[in-house]
Amino acid sequence: MTNTPKWIPSVTELKEAGVKFKANKEKNFLDVTFHDGVLEIPVVGLYDRTEPILRNLIAFEQCFKDTNYLVTYYTLFMDCLLHSSQDVLILQKKEIVINWVSDEVEAARLFNQLGIEVYCDVKDNYLWRLFTEFDLDQYANVTR
Repeated sequence: MTNTPKWIPSVTELKEAGVKFKANKEKNFLDVTFHDGVLEIPVVGLYDRTEPILRNLIAFEQCFKDTNYLVTYYTLFMDCLLHSSQDVLILQKKEIVINWVSDEVEAARLFNQLGIEVYCDVKDNYLWRLFTEFDLDQYANVTR
């Protein structure tokens, strides 16, 4: 796959459509929930070593066909959400993203680069099911 699929609108688009964001400090970073118009995302810290750690975990998942690609799908999910520095700023204000990399542009770039050339079946992942259970079209301003 050469381009990361865009199966979820960006944070800015979701916010404009009325979706609320909430930090969950008690769950691991894979436990994303979406109910009653609230996207609850566990806190993720972005540090100098975050990119190589995630890249190595993705590579590990890619080497074994029987894995469930949890880290791969999480990073693709974050890639969809974080298109710009504005998207990062919104999640920083909600204390979902703790950004210790150089700036918001670099934080968005971190996730935008991780999904390039990564194999995945978007409709066969734990986050796809989350969003198919909720009708994003009810938010009139959301474009896909």
